[in-house]
Amino acid sequence: MNNSIVGHQVIASINDEVGGPAQSVPSLHQALKYNGVESILHTMHNPRFGEMKEPFEGMIQLSRLSWLTADWSPTFSQRLRERIEVRPGVIHNHGCWLAPNWQARKAARQFRLPLLISPRGMLEPWSLKYRSWKKKIAWRLYEENNLNS
Repeated sequence: MNNSIVGHQVIASINDEVGGPAQSVPSLHQALKYNGVESILHTMHNPRFGEMKEPFEGMIQLSRLSWLTADWSPTFSQRLRERIEVRPGVIHNHGCWLAPNWQARKAARQFRLPLLISPRGMLEPWSLKYRSWKKKIAWRLYEENNLNS
């Protein structure tokens, strides 16, 4: 492994029923590792969305606390920061609108690390229309700052 580069891949879920990123992000994670780049996949397991292909070292069991904040885990932010503090590097945020995406930006700011955001279709017009009232709230609370950072 190349000890000078660490890629922290952050995605809310890679369960079977959540769509394309559930396939492409683990593939990116594995390709980086295969090519000598240390990659740590940080995600949450939500059984509501089916099974995960395989468990990853950064997986955290989901605890659903609030209908407003989408998927939220009280331990995700803490464990994300702990892992990043031990192995700082580039934080690659896959997606928008969900708590893990906001927590990734907070960790990047806290540790003064580069943050790469791949919206994964979540800024397309069709996506913005889906549950638009929640996205309007999220935009004001955190997502605008997340994307502008």
